[in-house]
Amino acid sequence: MKHLFNGEQIEVTTINNDLNGNPRHVIGYRIVARLVEELRNDGDNVGYEETLYLLKKSGFGKFHNRQFGGGLKFQSYNIDKDLTFLAGFVRDVVAKIAAKQVKGA
Repeated sequence: MKHLFNGEQIEVTTINNDLNGNPRHVIGYRIVARLVEELRNDGDNVGYEETLYLLKKSGFGKFHNRQFGGGLKFQSYNIDKDLTFLAGFVRDVVAKIAAKQVKGA
């Protein structure tokens, strides 16, 4: 299914429900990594492990199989709302990291 993330249409894949029957979905990590790269604007590429580290407290987790070399899984009944949350969460995390770097310089 196609959904919007940061103004870009992305593919969201539905995977098996969790043990409690809650729906789970997966997106490719590069979608989030591109947003981080855009926000940082330092020319560095963001890898899978760095993306996972940035999202540690977001509710999005690692999903790794043949179909997704680097996927991010999440549980959701409202995909659009959760993707909007994710974009805001990434913006906040990158801004906090940038503020700490400026303070420490």
